[in-house]
Amino acid sequence: RDGAFGLVGSEMCIRDSLSSVAPGPSPRGCGASYRPGGAMLVRDADVADVDGLASCIVASWLEAHRHQVPRDLWEHRRDNWTVEVSAAAWNRTLLEIAAEAAVRSHVLVATELEMIVGLVMGTVNESGEGEVDALYVAPEHQGRGVGRRLLSASFERLRAAGAENARVVVLAANAPARQFYEHMGGSEAGSVEVDEDDEVLPATAYSWPLNP
Repeated sequence: RDGAFGLVGSEMCIRDSLSSVAPGPSPRGCGASYRPGGAMLVRDADVADVDGLASCIVASWLEAHRHQVPRDLWEHRRDNWTVEVSAAAWNRTLLEIAAEAAVRSHVLVATELEMIVGLVMGTVNESGEGEVDALYVAPEHQGRGVGRRLLSASFERLRAAGAENARVVVLAANAPARQFYEHMGGSEAGSVEVDEDDEVLPATAYSWPLNP
């Protein structure tokens, strides 16, 4: 699956109330043409969204991690992890999820004015634990509650799929994201390491109970 899923993007501020997941139109791009006043919608992604998913995750990863990963890693990702490469990975991921006999994974998008402004991907692993594999918000939409809505919607999906707890792994250097997860009630669950393009980076795990 997409190569940046392990490095969770940052949501700078915590605002707005939570939203429900609902069906909606399929935006084709990220939120660069945002105009104030659009209602935010959180819904399932489909294969028509792969370009928007790719634009969002590539832009937000590069923005969030510019000074959090080694320079050569960041430059390699900038030069090689194009929107086209990411879109192909999203297409494969969505087709794999659609083919699951028992739905254990989900990809949700937040949209405004039919533009993707954020995304979240979660899955229930073989041990029955919920994992949030990716949470990214377009840089120009951070601080507006998009990440809060996406994370809460992902938790609901994980709970519905049978998970009793949820886990997120975030770079130790990503202070804004760590603050966000702590504001969202996450408890530190230990130090771990992530392998990103053969670079081993220190990270922190957070966990939440999902019991009703």
